[in-house]
Amino acid sequence: MFEILSLKRGLVLAGLVLAGCASAPAPTDPESFDRQATLSLTRELSRDFLFGRAPDTEGSRKAQDLIITRMRALGLQPVGDDYRHPFLYGDFVDRETGQDATPNLPGTNLIARLPGRRKDGLTLVITAHYDHLGVRNGEIFNGADDNASGVAGMLAIADYFAANPPRHDMLFVAFDAEEAGFGGARAFMADPPIPASRMTANLNLDMISRGENGGLWASGANHTPAFAPMLAEIAVEAPIALHMGHDGSDPDEEDWTSMSDQVVFYLKKIPHLYLGVEDHPDYHQPSDDFAKIQPDVFIASVETAIMIAAAMDQDLDEIADFRTENCNLSDC
Repeated sequence: MFEILSLKRGLVLAGLVLAGCASAPAPTDPESFDRQATLSLTRELSRDFLFGRAPDTEGSRKAQDLIITRMRALGLQPVGDDYRHPFLYGDFVDRETGQDATPNLPGTNLIARLPGRRKDGLTLVITAHYDHLGVRNGEIFNGADDNASGVAGMLAIADYFAANPPRHDMLFVAFDAEEAGFGGARAFMADPPIPASRMTANLNLDMISRGENGGLWASGANHTPAFAPMLAEIAVEAPIALHMGHDGSDPDEEDWTSMSDQVVFYLKKIPHLYLGVEDHPDYHQPSDDFAKIQPDVFIASVETAIMIAAAMDQDLDEIADFRTENCNLSDC
């Protein structure tokens, strides 16, 4: 999760209603993914030998190898010639000029595809950033919750759908440079691997393995209100307390809309949901280690994320109609 609201610029998508979107059934078995592999990948991504996974470091490249190995094992297809998609980015965005403050820094996104049963081109983009803060003042910031957990959770969703083929195409994207102003997400949207018009919805996972603050939050229904009944239905069956909010719906809550990679989809009026926990004492601290992860909470979060992804896949046709009605070529 990224703290600075550098990209918000006061944009509000008000009154967007997805009429006719039916509540989708939960998957029959959201537990059908490899729990041990999910926990193991989280542990490996947050070990000291990756030195905090800062972009363009040996630790980052080792993290890429771990993620790609898992993508291959799940049978996910690379998009283009390789899973790796290098890019250049700037570290943060200058608030006065809107330009990259430190341009031409190298990063690498990892992109994989799972074809859907339908060949309509509609695509659910499931994302999580794999970078973290690196080494600062001699201390390693391992980022177990932020965001080794989200990457492992994203690939657990891929695990489920590899065995239960989705209706629609899915892209699984591990973003780099999120901690530096969403560099990977901005590069992805500036030069998308598929036309942005086919990106029907985004599900972003960022920090899903800690439960000190009372469960998992789904942010985004305030911008796409028809997500609310879908989430309410899932919450009844979810193995973790699932809350809606942190999306501008409550002035007393922090608005997360522009605080992780989903912001690039939001700015293109692509419906999104962001799953995460509220900040805990180890957020952006060198103490965010695998030992602090709560396995039961983490696995329950992953099962809930699978339920949400399955519901979004089920309703993607209606979501596509909604997006068409609320977009024009100038801003979508």
